[in-house]
Amino acid sequence: MSLSRIVVPWYEVAHNALGYLKASSQSRAQAERSYREAIALAPKMAEPRHNLAALLCRRVDDSRGGGCHPSGEQAALELWNEVLGDDPEYLPSRLSLARSLAASGDAENAIVHFRKVVELQPDYIGARVQLAEELIKQGERGIEEALKHLAHALRLQPDNFDIHERVGDIERTRGRRQDASSAYQSALALTVDKKSKKRIRGKLDLLGG
Repeated sequence: MSLSRIVVPWYEVAHNALGYLKASSQSRAQAERSYREAIALAPKMAEPRHNLAALLCRRVDDSRGGGCHPSGEQAALELWNEVLGDDPEYLPSRLSLARSLAASGDAENAIVHFRKVVELQPDYIGARVQLAEELIKQGERGIEEALKHLAHALRLQPDNFDIHERVGDIERTRGRRQDASSAYQSALALTVDKKSKKRIRGKLDLLGG
């Protein structure tokens, strides 16, 4: 028997769960209907509003990275902001909003939300790396903070070659050749991927290392 036939009409959690299942099976219209039914039953419940926003945001063109498809972007951003207005510490919406803003080129506001994510979850490596990427876009005024977040990420995951390489890229742009070379050497020693090794060696060659 399908879940849709046993969902209690007034039970918002079941409607939300059904929406999630339908979204996973690509039944977008049915998923949206289930999320909206859950929201109608529990307007302040964060999860179905967040899930509906994610459904509306879901991109058709993967080239947009973490951003929303234009057709659903505004509605998704409004829902995430609404959720955060009720619960500023609801991490899934905070992170989704940050990523969507970053993908749309709004680095300044993305930084605000990524900072809140790492404040709420200090050991979230991915969020620290993404925050660093947005800070770098701010130019010299964001570099030091970006490096602090990457250093924190490396304390948590010292064998992450990608983060070492990012540090090398920053130091190279600052003209700190020795620091850049050291970071690239660490990245090179940690990766086993041939393409990555070739890329990093190329950067070392440019430094004369």
